[in-house]
Amino acid sequence: MNTNDRIKSLLQASGAKGRTVAEVQAAVRLQRGAVGDRLRTGYQDGLWFRGGEEKHYRYFSTAEFCAAYPFAEDAAARAEKSKEAKRLRTIRETAKRRGDRPPRPVVDYWPPMEALLRARGRAGATMLELSDAVKLNRRTAWVWVSRYIDDGRAFTLGSGSLARYYIEKPAEQVAPKQSPWRQETPTRRNTTHQPKRPVEIINPGVEIQRIPCSNDYRFSVSPHFKGDFTREWQEKRA
Repeated sequence: MNTNDRIKSLLQASGAKGRTVAEVQAAVRLQRGAVGDRLRTGYQDGLWFRGGEEKHYRYFSTAEFCAAYPFAEDAAARAEKSKEAKRLRTIRETAKRRGDRPPRPVVDYWPPMEALLRARGRAGATMLELSDAVKLNRRTAWVWVSRYIDDGRAFTLGSGSLARYYIEKPAEQVAPKQSPWRQETPTRRNTTHQPKRPVEIINPGVEIQRIPCSNDYRFSVSPHFKGDFTREWQEKRA
């Protein structure tokens, strides 16, 4: 099946909804310029039909589908979106001129996450699945999910990469049982061998004598020690 046949079968499967150039490109996996050229050539040859404004064309398999599609609603939605983007751009430029911090657009990722969690039910969903649902990386998705958990809209069970998220509070996780040998075996904190001291036995009635001793200079230098240099210096000084 060549590329034109694949595009034609795709448009037939789309029915009254039709397909845009970007949607056809994602389906046939070609460069956008090549897909646009094929769609334009096929429209000129009568293989399919086209409607809408330039740069916003939508292609259909039949003329009836093309005539029934509400292009006016799409144009109104694009105009509203462009108007909102222009308004936000004006606000950011004004804040930048004043030296203020530009406001960030308010985004709520909860609806697609809620739909996924309700569909999974008791099975729950992983962070990878939630991030794919909202088209965010896992770190950013985790920030949003943590906010929803704090608000009580979502619940989690487990930690790390094994954590799962639920729309309803799951059953409490049972702690894994430890092996008996781990409970009975004590932890050895000091593995260095230390010899035991002999036990001192003192008979009753024996008086303990304490013998005074001088300083032990076996491992230190006596302050009375004088070397040859010091002795010679003292002799010359005298």
